[in-house]
Amino acid sequence: MEKKTVSVKKVLPHASPNITYETVLTTKSSNGVVNAAPIGVKFLDEELSCFLLRIYKKSRTYNNLLETRVGVVNITRNPIVFIKYLLRDKKRYLEREIEDALNVDAPKLKDAEAYIEFTVESV
Repeated sequence: MEKKTVSVKKVLPHASPNITYETVLTTKSSNGVVNAAPIGVKFLDEELSCFLLRIYKKSRTYNNLLETRVGVVNITRNPIVFIKYLLRDKKRYLEREIEDALNVDAPKLKDAEAYIEFTVESV
């Protein structure tokens, strides 16, 4: 199946800037260790092309983004997904529920309704 790229606004037509949306952020360390964590995303413009992530500096997610400068915002309305990635033993889910993203060297959730592959511009 061929994947196509569409704007975030098309996938999330009711999304607005300056509102935080809960997502699952997937990242990978420079030595290949995958992580997933629920993270709020706040879009900064009307086109939803720029966003802000507030991440704890002592987290794996933060370290992975500093090391690799890429990640994937996974969009889902399934609350079970968020709960799974809050658990300490989330590794058991990661192996079977992720796949490589198309444009960045980071994983994405297979069952995400939509996802945004991104490069970190500033920390």
